[in-house]
Amino acid sequence: MTLDRDEIDNLQPLGDLAQIESLALMNYVSPETDWSCLTELKHLKKLHLGYTGLDTEAIKRLKETLPECEVIEH
Repeated sequence: MTLDRDEIDNLQPLGDLAQIESLALMNYVSPETDWSCLTELKHLKKLHLGYTGLDTEAIKRLKETLPECEVIEH
């Protein structure tokens, strides 16, 4: 699944996609966004991040939160 073009400030609806294996966020994500819902995606193997605006520390925390998921920065 790819989310592109729109600014994202709420990732909670993604928590309902329990079987998703790959997610691409190719847009700006507000720094206040809660990423915890991604831990509900037990089958997520790849998370592609492009143009998100996340700083190095935020990406590091995200990788720690999702240790079984390959986080790919574009």
